[in-house]
Amino acid sequence: MVRECKRCGALNEDVLENCVICAAILPRSVTAESRIRIDRRGIFSRGIDFIRYAMPLFIVEEILYIVVSPFQVNLLFDKFSPYYSSGVVDSSKLASSIPLLSYTLIAMIAISIVAFILMRKGFSMMRIIDSEYKTGVTGTYLLFVGLIILIPGTLETLGVIHGYSASGFALSYLFSNYLTLIGGAALLILGGIFAFIGYVMVCLAIYKLGARFNYGPVKIGGVLLFLLSFLGGIVLLFSLRTLRSKILGVKEEFS
Repeated sequence: MVRECKRCGALNEDVLENCVICAAILPRSVTAESRIRIDRRGIFSRGIDFIRYAMPLFIVEEILYIVVSPFQVNLLFDKFSPYYSSGVVDSSKLASSIPLLSYTLIAMIAISIVAFILMRKGFSMMRIIDSEYKTGVTGTYLLFVGLIILIPGTLETLGVIHGYSASGFALSYLFSNYLTLIGGAALLILGGIFAFIGYVMVCLAIYKLGARFNYGPVKIGGVLLFLLSFLGGIVLLFSLRTLRSKILGVKEEFS
């Protein structure tokens, strides 16, 4: 016989009156035959927890992207003045900004890797209950590979751009480093393809999670995560918590 805590979902021995995890008063005993059902529900809800833990990392990553965006606008559209003077790129200012851009992009990639490791853990636990979530596991693996490939590609490409701008945009520098530039660009393209396919699979798996329980906010969050990851991360941060509570059959405030 076991008792399931209604607050945290932990299983406790029948002789206990309070949960060993959160000290809440335990409900009446549950038959041993119900233990498998309880374990399945607990494993699935724990998998949802790991996916939810990744959402704040998506939000932080998007904040970093917002920080980098003005730099990208400067480079592409000449809307602001820090890197330009009379329509001509200031090579010294550009060269001094490249390292900061590199560090920010690498930080974004590192945060993404941690986020998708958490999501892989969550989907792996959910796959124990339903093989349909193998899509999410495969997607996180592809994302991990793609992001790892993007790191050297980013460093090589930005390194050449930094050297090119530091040399005063001397064509001789490009000619002497064109292989490095081509190699970096090839890694960026390859890593981007892997990451994009994996990201689509992860968002699809989250959408299927919402569809399985007919819970619209999670389905919307999965779509938004693909289109606007910042907004999708916020929606999923709260909707996954509510879905977990529904699965456990307890009030949201006690999840």
